[in-house]
Amino acid sequence: MTKTSDNGRPPVEGAEPPEALTKVVNPLIRLLLRSPLHRPFSRHLMLLAFRGRKSGKRYEVVVGRHEVDGALLVPTGTTGRRWRLNFRGGTTAEVTLGGIRRRGRGKLIEEPDEVARIHRLLLGRIGLKKARRLGLKVNVDREPTDDELKVPLAGRGVVRIELD
Repeated sequence: MTKTSDNGRPPVEGAEPPEALTKVVNPLIRLLLRSPLHRPFSRHLMLLAFRGRKSGKRYEVVVGRHEVDGALLVPTGTTGRRWRLNFRGGTTAEVTLGGIRRRGRGKLIEEPDEVARIHRLLLGRIGLKKARRLGLKVNVDREPTDDELKVPLAGRGVVRIELD
């Protein structure tokens, strides 16, 4: 039986921004992250550039970022965000972080227990009220369990980037 919160909603649910909105807003944020005006955005966002595994095409995406133990963690969404699959098995990447471009290596974490554990760690750092930064909405007044996180995180992953 699925647990629910006091308001009848699941303890945690997905809350990703609509894909149409990101298609409009991300080009502007991409420009700002490359400019001297990056500071208000660089605290939580960065540009992630990489090559497609099959096509060899260069991609550059605006992503949320979190620093943990010297690595950058990038929680990935689901619908329309297939770029994350290019990190299966690991690949080189460049990030624009604080207006500076740096090289590194990223690897996709997809194992559900580990994805839930990382999200619980990040929620503990940023607070439940800021769960939307992880594409989540928490409907309970406590830290959700890993099992409660697994449902909205199904099909998602985390890209871990180690910088050179």
